[in-house]
Amino acid sequence: PQNPAPARPADQPDRRRSIIREVNAAPRFSPVPVKSDLTWEEFAKVNLYANGLPGVMADMHEARFYPFGGAFAHVIGYVAKVSDRDIKAIEDKGEEPPAILYNPGFRIGRQGVEKALDEDLRGEAGGNRVEVDARGRVVGEDAENSRAAIPGKDVVLTLDADVQNRALEVFGDESGAAVVMDCRNGDILCMVSAPSFDPNLFVGGVPGPIYRALADYERKPLLDKAIGGVFHPGSTFKMTTALALLDAGVDPTERVSCNGGYRFGNRTFRCWEPRGHGAQDMHNAIKNSCDVYFYHMCNRAGVDRIQETAKKIGFLQTYDIGVGNQKKGSVPSRAWKAEYNKNNPNPESRVWFPGETLSVAIGQGDVNVTALQLAVMTARLANARKAVLPRLIKSVGGKERPSGAAVPDLPFPREHLEIVRQGMIAVANDRSGTAYRQSQLGLGDIQMAGKTGTAQVRSYGTGSRKSNVWELKDHNLFVAFAPVDAPRYAVAVIVEHGGKGGATAGAPRGRAGFKPDVI
Repeated sequence: PQNPAPARPADQPDRRRSIIREVNAAPRFSPVPVKSDLTWEEFAKVNLYANGLPGVMADMHEARFYPFGGAFAHVIGYVAKVSDRDIKAIEDKGEEPPAILYNPGFRIGRQGVEKALDEDLRGEAGGNRVEVDARGRVVGEDAENSRAAIPGKDVVLTLDADVQNRALEVFGDESGAAVVMDCRNGDILCMVSAPSFDPNLFVGGVPGPIYRALADYERKPLLDKAIGGVFHPGSTFKMTTALALLDAGVDPTERVSCNGGYRFGNRTFRCWEPRGHGAQDMHNAIKNSCDVYFYHMCNRAGVDRIQETAKKIGFLQTYDIGVGNQKKGSVPSRAWKAEYNKNNPNPESRVWFPGETLSVAIGQGDVNVTALQLAVMTARLANARKAVLPRLIKSVGGKERPSGAAVPDLPFPREHLEIVRQGMIAVANDRSGTAYRQSQLGLGDIQMAGKTGTAQVRSYGTGSRKSNVWELKDHNLFVAFAPVDAPRYAVAVIVEHGGKGGATAGAPRGRAGFKPDVI
C-alpha cells in the first residue's frame, strides 16, 4: 500500500465506467481490482467491514518496481496491464493465451528487455486448490492438487548502473542519446535516451493527462533515441569516408587547399571554418574536420563505395541485442536513389549526380544513423582488428549469451585503420584538434581519441546557423575511445538540437562516460 493523490471528483465517472468494462470482460470467477494502491487506512477499513461486503476482499501482492527510475526506462522498459490487444495478438498466432494473463494483478512487458524477454521473465503460474464457503471465504486447502509456481528466469544485462545513471545526469535538460561499449567484447555498458520518464508510472496504469503530456512533448521522452531515433552523423561520418577513399587508392599524404569553400558546378559548398584550413592531407582533414578536403576527394571513391564501407564499419543494420524497435538508418547509393524515386515520373530523379556525394561525404543529406551504430563504428575503429558486435543481454536463466568478440576480422587493411585512428587521436590530443580542451580526461598519461560532429537540420543558405527555435538548432555529436594505446571503451553521444558544436555539447558528455576507476 502506498499513499497516492486522491482521485478528483471528475475522475470518478470515468473510473466507474472502466471498472464496469473490466468486470464484463473478465472470465467468470476471476477477481477484478476496483482500486489499487490503497492507503493503510483504506486497507484496514475493507478488512474491518469484510463480512458486510460479500465478494469483496483486500489483498496484498507484489508489484514491479524500478529503483533507478528514468535511467533504465528505455532499455529495460516497463510492464503494464494486459489489454484486449495483447490477448488478441496471441490468439491471432493460433495460440492459447496463458491463464496467468487473466490474473488482475499480472503485468506484461511493454518496451525494451521487459517486452523482448517477457515469456522468460514471466515464469509459469501456480495455484492453490481450496474449498470456500458461500461467502467465498477459504475453509480448506487441497495441498495434493495444488501446484507451485515456477519463477521467471533471471536476466543479467551488460549495463553498468553507475555509467548509466551518470549518462542521464549529464544530459540535464537536453535531448539525445549516449552509448558506451567495451571495445574488446562488444558489451554495452550504457545505453541511455534523454529526456526519460519514470517507468513506475506505467505499472499501475499511467493517468491519461500524464501520458498525453509525455507523448506530446517535443523532446519525445517516450522514444528510445539510442536505437529508435536516427540523426545525421555530421563529421563523425568522415572516418567512414576516409576509409572509402583509402580503399579507392587515394594517397593519404595528398593535400587539398581549403580556403573556406569548394566550388562544384554552380554552387559553393562551405567549410565550417569560413577562413579556411589551408593545405590539408587526410590526417589533418580528420583532425581539423575540414569539409573542403572531403568535398574535393569524395567522388574519387564514389557514393557506392562510401555506402559499402559504411556497412562494413557498422551502419545500415540492426543488431541482435535482444531488444527490438531498432532503426536501420540510411546511407545513399545509386541503387538506393533509383529505388527511392522509382515512382517519380521524372527519370532524372533516379540518377545519382556527383554533386550529391559531397553532402554524403560529410554525414549530411540522406545519411541517417543511430547512436548504437555510431558506438559500433567507434568500437571497431578502436579495436582495429575485429568487427565487434554489441551485446546487451549477458545471460538468461544462467545461460551465457555469445560474446561480441566471436566475430570475423574487419575487412580493412590495418594501415588504413591506423591512419583514421591517428586522425581521431589528434582531434582530442593535438592542441589544434577540434576537441582538444574538452577531451582531456585528467587521468595523467591516459588519453582518449575522438571526433566531433555538428549536423544541420535545415538549409542556411547565406543565413546564420543560430536559431532560438529548438527544433531548428543543429545536432551535436561526439564519438571517442580510450585509452588510445589499449582501447577499452568506445562512446557515442548525440545531443539533439543542442545548437552548439560537437566539441562544446557532445564532447563533455562523452568524456563523462569513461570510468576513471577501471580505464
